[in-house]
This record gives sequence, C-alpha cells and structure tokens, in this order.
Amino acid sequence: LRWNYLDPSVEDIYVNRDDVKVYVPEHKQVLVGKLTQMAASKAPLELLQGAAKLEESFDIEPTPGKGRGVGGIRLLTLLPKSREGEAGRSLQRIVLEVFPKTYFIRTISLYEVSGNVANFEFSSLQSNVGLSDALFDLKLPADVEVVKAPVFSTPQ
Repeated sequence: LRWNYLDPSVEDIYVNRDDVKVYVPEHKQVLVGKLTQMAASKAPLELLQGAAKLEESFDIEPTPGKGRGVGGIRLLTLLPKSREGEAGRSLQRIVLEVFPKTYFIRTISLYEVSGNVANFEFSSLQSNVGLSDALFDLKLPADVEVVKAPVFSTPQ
C-alpha cells in the first residue's frame, strides 16, 4: 500500500505486510518500523489493502441514525475485534461509506477512544490499472536520515 499526503505537508507512507516506511521530504527523514509498533490498530490498513476479511476482523452493523451515503446506501459501522498481540485498543470504530455502483470505499471515518476522529475521502478510484511494482519501492535521496521507530513494551 502506498499513501501520499499532500496537505498540510508532504508525506509518503509505504506499507508492505507489517513493514512501514514514512518519508517526510521536508525533514529529510524516513521513519522505519513495524505496523504493529506504529499503528494503534492494523484494522484500517488491512481494510484498505483488501487483506481484511470483514467478518473475521470486525463486528459489522448498520450505522445508527438516519445517515445515508451517496445514492442512499446505508453507512456501515465496523467494530474491530480484539486481537492477540495488539496493545490496548485506541480505535473504537470505523464508519464506512461506499460508492453505489462499484461498492468501492468512498469515505472512512476512524473514531478513537480518545475522541479523535480522522476522516478520509476517496475519489477517482480505478481498479486493475496495471501499476508497476516500482511505484511501491521507496527510492530515497542520499542525504535522507533513516530513523528506526521506537519499540514500546506493554506494561506487565
């Protein structure tokens, strides 16, 4: 999975299974670590990568209320199931909207236990366009510092 942020600053995120690289050109640094170290939950990325079997990773229910997505399709709430090896869960729920004709993901809202909400909207999606593997290989300038993500141990 490759994710490029453009605003408020440029960041390029590369995820290959459990390996994560976050490159910030402005800082001339790349943070390298494991997804299990760097994310509160693997669930949102697994969802985007197509690696999540929804019924195995989430309890799924219609989103309460009268909210509807484009085309009148009901929004879905995904409640992450507890997983062995994941630290204290900070992700409370994911609310998902899909495009009516393709059922591609249109919006994802991540609700954290802390009250933080992150909203992502997708557009101009295309499937099976034959992307080159090279697009997912991070090529860094020589002057970029590689920083290893800290490893936190769970309290005993």
